[in-house]
Amino acid sequence: MTGKFFIIDSQMLKQRKVKMANLYKSSLDTTHGSHGRTDVSNGNRRQTVTGTKHGIIVVGYPAAGKTTVSHIIAGLTNSVCIETGDIVRDGAREYFSDTIEEIGSHELGEYSTMRRKQDGGDYVATDVIKHLQLQDSFPRVSAVISGMRDKEAFETLREFFDILSIVAVTAEPETRLQRLQERGKNDESDFTRNDLEMRDQREKDWGTAYWMSAERADESVYVYTISNDTDSLLDLTSNIQSVLD
Repeated sequence: MTGKFFIIDSQMLKQRKVKMANLYKSSLDTTHGSHGRTDVSNGNRRQTVTGTKHGIIVVGYPAAGKTTVSHIIAGLTNSVCIETGDIVRDGAREYFSDTIEEIGSHELGEYSTMRRKQDGGDYVATDVIKHLQLQDSFPRVSAVISGMRDKEAFETLREFFDILSIVAVTAEPETRLQRLQERGKNDESDFTRNDLEMRDQREKDWGTAYWMSAERADESVYVYTISNDTDSLLDLTSNIQSVLD
């Protein structure tokens, strides 16, 4: 987003929460292979809800609006929300604590590259799972995870969650560049199109393109695409609802 704030009518949000709840309930009616989400016996369907782990992974390139979309989905579905960027930043602050006071995109990239070499490409997914296991509300509620990138993380998370949904957030490069320049981070205010292309390529190499592509998904994974070129939170919320409805 570009620093603008919008008020959403509380009644409208209540109605959308009901619709999102119905969407989630409908997903419970789908049999997911070996996960055994539902049993069909003698013509009667029995649902096992308690303890079932449902993960909603929100992915996209820099400044596409992953964080905003994640919080909207989490709010509408009363889910717990975890931002991978916060997990990586916390790790980078600890890693650079003796040498650098402020963590920028360069330091985050260096730290992430180091962790991938040291702990494997699914290190963020492993850290996310550790965080989820500390959440009292999970798995009674779904988990929305914002900003997953690594290709290796897909199998790790698919193995952990009983139901896995992917929401790919897209936005035009010009829109994303403007957001980067306006969101207030010191090392992004003078970002150029070339800087954006370099960052996109780095994330593509890590695996963002893999997550954004439906080719890697099988029938046990729900995949949605959210277009986010708007500055209106109201329009974005409506778009999310229409896509997931």
